[in-house]
Amino acid sequence: YQLGRHVNKSNLVDVVGVVKNVSSTMRNRRKSNNESIPKRDITIADETKKTVVVPLWGDLNSRN
Repeated sequence: YQLGRHVNKSNLVDVVGVVKNVSSTMRNRRKSNNESIPKRDITIADETKKTVVVPLWGDLNSRN
C-alpha cells in the first residue's frame, strides 16, 4: 500500500498492524554530510492483509 499520496515526508502517521517482516540493518550515507547511519525496514500488515514498509533510521538499539 502506498501512503505517499495520502501523506508527505513531514507528516506523522499512526499505524496499527502486525509486524510481518524485519530486515537486517543496513548502512546508508546522508547526502548532506556523508555520515553513515543505520536503517532497518519493517513490514506491517493490517486486518485486510495490506502491507506497508516502514523505514526506521538512526540508533536502532536505543530504548529511550
